[in-house]
Amino acid sequence: EPGQRREAFNIMLSMPRGTDPLIVQRAAREFAQIELADHKYVVVLHDHQANPHVHISVRAESKHGKRLNPRKADLHRWREAFAEKLRGWGVEAEATRQATRGRNSNYEPLWRI
Repeated sequence: EPGQRREAFNIMLSMPRGTDPLIVQRAAREFAQIELADHKYVVVLHDHQANPHVHISVRAESKHGKRLNPRKADLHRWREAFAEKLRGWGVEAEATRQATRGRNSNYEPLWRI
């Protein structure tokens, strides 16, 4: 509903096909330990699709009562931090926006049309 605060945020971190899913998961956990340190969160790896990716569900309110309210600059910092963690595991990674990769629209799956 409008005006209601979100109780949780969902973050998805992904890499192209061929990237080791366990490294994606490790890098995502390291990212979360730093960037989401004051929040409760859960990390889930999905490796059954073409590209390995991790979903992170984050409680909006921190342990100290501060609400997570990411802005564009925060989202960019998060992409940079995740890419840095991947590079630490030997994966060549660069933080890019979906539009840069040619994915600027989320289309309805064909089976739903």
